[in-house]
Amino acid sequence: MERFLAEIGFTEWNQQQDAGRAFSLAVAELVQQFPSYAELIQAYHERWEESIAGPLQGTVDLLLPLKHAGFELYGLSNWSSEKFGAVRAKYAFFQLFDTILLSGDVKLIKPAPGIFEALLERIGRSASECLFIDDSEENISTARSLDSRRFDSSRQINCAENCNTVGY
Repeated sequence: MERFLAEIGFTEWNQQQDAGRAFSLAVAELVQQFPSYAELIQAYHERWEESIAGPLQGTVDLLLPLKHAGFELYGLSNWSSEKFGAVRAKYAFFQLFDTILLSGDVKLIKPAPGIFEALLERIGRSASECLFIDDSEENISTARSLDSRRFDSSRQINCAENCNTVGY
């Protein structure tokens, strides 16, 4: 499987769908480029939901205390808008967000500053008014460059307590 994924450039190809490219077009082009892998490529499109391992529980565990503490929550995710609808109802934590901006909707992917700016515009806030929580140092670095306060969710933290400490 690893050889197949590397050979077709799966990560880069999948990022194109996260950036708004239609899955049917992407699959058709990749099948044409790699006809010997046609079944596997089409299976990914048809059985995509099975590739979702579940939520990043550490990050999800941060959401409920923040929501209960009265914070507005905004999601910013590299995700195909075409595929997101299939899983949104499946995971209750998505309902905690006041707004979710998907890379597939704005045709930009993190860590590009433009996707952060699109979210800020949508929610009507400046970066300095926002706390950015992420498990990617590259994304945290972009948030930092926009003057957002940030926490690395891959570390164990009491997020609600830290939010109050930094003035939220």
